[in-house]
Amino acid sequence: MSELLRNAARCLLCSDIIDSRHTHDYVSCTCGNIAVDGGPSYIRLAGVGLDDASYEPLHVYLDGELTAGSQFIPFLDGAVWWGCGDGLAVNRLFAALMAGTVPAPDQLSVAGQRRLGYLAEIVLTMSPERGPERKLLDLVANLRERLRSEPVEGAAMDQLWLPSHVAGPDEKATEWGLAIGLSERFRSAFNKRIE
Repeated sequence: MSELLRNAARCLLCSDIIDSRHTHDYVSCTCGNIAVDGGPSYIRLAGVGLDDASYEPLHVYLDGELTAGSQFIPFLDGAVWWGCGDGLAVNRLFAALMAGTVPAPDQLSVAGQRRLGYLAEIVLTMSPERGPERKLLDLVANLRERLRSEPVEGAAMDQLWLPSHVAGPDEKATEWGLAIGLSERFRSAFNKRIE
């Protein structure tokens, strides 16, 4: 990763944009939901906004790399449950995907990539605008290619990582190897693949 050019975030609750400009410059938004620290030396985020992705990372690296969508990585990797905080994290991911903001697959575990592909396909049914739709189609194609040779691990198969209003019987979930909660026939087929 290249040198950090900007260490900043936007709070989705109070709309403050906060910048940490030098090492140990701890800056919090007005409502206290999210804080950044570290200036150009390192990125440290704090606050309850981490529990429900109610912030937008605005970090920029010297080589132009952005960190858009990185707030969803702990959820996709299963480190944080989607129902934490105000429970709207998965809705925020759907909104971000519809706007064309895609978390970098390289930063995700294999299970996280599988989950992102599944959620991206759900969003594609919501008819996003042409630009975001193309990004999502490219993302799904990229993830399918990456995951083609990867075994479907047991942890990635369970749909319990999703809030109940999203989880449930779904052919796309089966396609992505997220089979628990689906029919016995699908579970049986996927169990054979991971034995």
